[in-house]
Amino acid sequence: MAIQVAKALGAKVATTVRHEDKVKIAKEAGADLVINSSKENFVEAVKKWTDGKGADVIIDGLGGSVFPETINALRPLGVLVVYGFVSGTKVSFDIRDFFFAQKQIQSNC
Repeated sequence: MAIQVAKALGAKVATTVRHEDKVKIAKEAGADLVINSSKENFVEAVKKWTDGKGADVIIDGLGGSVFPETINALRPLGVLVVYGFVSGTKVSFDIRDFFFAQKQIQSNC
């Protein structure tokens, strides 16, 4: 649903999947870029897709060990919306990656 809402608002959408059978579903929902994170590094893929800038907004329902990578995929002044934390509520990241680039975290709980 997040893909469809973002597309309706005019966004270019990249999404991650962990299994190849989900690629088709994500593309049918409107994703412009589908990254199979079990096969490729999603931070590198996002940076390449955005010419090194990073994503403007990231919606993260995973949290856990993925959280630091998600912050690194975000552009300076970008917004990270978090919810769910299905991969775990404990996160650890280098705070400098967050503050020096003036990134924002918003919770949608």
